Amino acid sequence: MVELLVQHGADTNTLDIQCQTPLHVVAANNAVGSVHCLLSIIDDVNVADQSRRTALHHAAYHRHSQVAIYQIFHQVV
Repeated sequence: MVELLVQHGADTNTLDIQCQTPLHVVAANNAVGSVHCLLSIIDDVNVADQSRRTALHHAAYHRHSQVAIYQIFHQVV
């Protein structure tokens, strides 16, 4: 779904009321495929929300280990 939205011009850097990007939301909701899609197209994976948490923080907090590990390896490479 995220890929389809992006193909039709969705802004991957938009912020919601809590200053969260789409990456924050999909990471918090364990949407591995959506995380993979967004990480391949966004410039800055370390954007912090109003609580100063990144998408990686949200994945770790919710114990979504696959999402967290994927984000860590994406940042290293």
